[in-house]
Amino acid sequence: MRAGVAGPGGGRADSFGGRTGLGVGSVGTGGFDAALRDAVLRGVALREAGDGHTAVRAVRRRPRGRDRRGTAMTVVAPHQPAYLPWLGYLARAVEADVFLLLDHVQFCERGWQNRNRLLIGGRPRYLTVPVHRAGRFPQALNEVRVVDAEGWRRRHLRTLDAALGRGRHWEQVRDELVRPMLALESDLLVDITQVFFENCLRALGISCRVVRSSALELGGTRAAGMLVAAARQLGAARVVVGEGSRRYLGELPAVVDGVAIAVSRFRHPTYPQRESSRFVDALSCVDLLARVGVGEASRMLSESVSGEPSP
Repeated sequence: MRAGVAGPGGGRADSFGGRTGLGVGSVGTGGFDAALRDAVLRGVALREAGDGHTAVRAVRRRPRGRDRRGTAMTVVAPHQPAYLPWLGYLARAVEADVFLLLDHVQFCERGWQNRNRLLIGGRPRYLTVPVHRAGRFPQALNEVRVVDAEGWRRRHLRTLDAALGRGRHWEQVRDELVRPMLALESDLLVDITQVFFENCLRALGISCRVVRSSALELGGTRAAGMLVAAARQLGAARVVVGEGSRRYLGELPAVVDGVAIAVSRFRHPTYPQRESSRFVDALSCVDLLARVGVGEASRMLSESVSGEPSP
């Protein structure tokens, strides 16, 4: 199957889904001021000050939950790996101490694991990574391999250039976030998506540890039981899930076996999109990053999750 751009589909929905994270190297800093490179490598983001100068800021984390004694609770956010994820995906990392990549669960066709949306010609279109399918289903996400290793990478870069080339910050985003992902010498889908995600976290100054679920002992547990088992192994007392998770888990109790479970409250930010007469939400995060830059994007993400998750 060829990588390509498909027509717009339905609305966005969060979903759930070893080793620890890949330990990807720091994001390249060629597009930043040389004097600020050390700050970028330490995991802070940049913003443009009103006087045209560049200032350093880190993403403002939402205050963590506390137990009855007032002690801060470690928070884990579970989610399946996603290709060029949307803003709500990154916002979940702002809320968490540990981001749990659910790479042991089954790959879902027409999901978000190997595709996402771009604004092309004023309309949202899918950009899809081709993966091996014939005779391989069902298969776990950490077993999914891409096909035509070099061809789809070239096509995706051309499509991204065409869609976002007018964005003031696209060259920086392309060279420091997209190119390292496309240059990765791996045909495993989860490796490719994790490289981009971890580099985004570093560039945005989001201090969240990334762990793969396949590194944990989850056995055959499912749904809420899986979340509780993962939280205990990660030393977390609180799990924050996306609103779309209710489609898979139903209504969850506020506490399961001593682990608090909350639903994230994400408010999608709006920003100028010249190609469309009305704002189009739920696009890949590269749309925002290319248009407003890393610093402004970090501010928007902080404000999008400023409220307390609901039980």
